[in-house]
Parts: sequence; C-alpha cells; structure tokens
Amino acid sequence: MSEETASFIEVGAREVFVRLLGEGTETWRPTRAVPRVGPGFLLLATEDYDSGDEAWEFPPGSAVECRQQILSGRNALVAWRGLTGSAAVSVEEADRLDEEEAERRLSDPSEVPIPFEQAIREFGLEA
Repeated sequence: MSEETASFIEVGAREVFVRLLGEGTETWRPTRAVPRVGPGFLLLATEDYDSGDEAWEFPPGSAVECRQQILSGRNALVAWRGLTGSAAVSVEEADRLDEEEAERRLSDPSEVPIPFEQAIREFGLEA
C-alpha cells in the first residue's frame, strides 16, 4: 500500500472503544477503526497492542458494528457486535477492498481527501 493510500485511509478512521474482557470492572480501550466498503468498521490495533496483556472483546482486524454510548460522561462510539457471515470479510479482503476504494478516490479529482480534524468538525463529531 502506498503512503498516500495509507494516509487517505487513515483520514476516514474514527475513535472506537472496545470492551476489555477479564478486567473485573467494565473497562474500555480506545482504538481507531476505519469504515469498511461494506457495513461497519474494521478495528485497528493500537501501537502498544499486546494480546497477551489485554483481551479485547473484538480483536484488531475484526469487522464490527458500532453504536453511540455514554462512557465517562461523554458520547463515544463503541464496538458492540461482530459482523459475521455475508456482512464480514477476511482482514485481507477488507484491506484489498479498502485499498481499491482509496486508490479510486485518489485518482478522481472530485474526491479530495480532507484532514481528519476538518472532517470531525464538518460532521459535528467534536467531543
């Protein structure tokens, strides 16, 4: 994947919270997720992700459906259901489809990527 394509895909990334399992109390890990060509989001690993240290309800690479929920007094997007069957595709297939879509958009002058911060403001998603 080219650096330009990777940057374009990251522009669409959103902060999503994933429930941690086995913590004793309800605990959520913030991570990034990119919208899929199909329904839902594809969860990305945090830089320090270690499957031996934390058990995510949906591990990185999972296709998930998200919903809004209040966490620590603020509205947050949380992963709440894994997508399976026809709604889910392999991580490799999702990467290929997302890369193809990014390449298509980058080659179309009418599809100009905008900075993530600008998109957040324009969609009214500021916390």
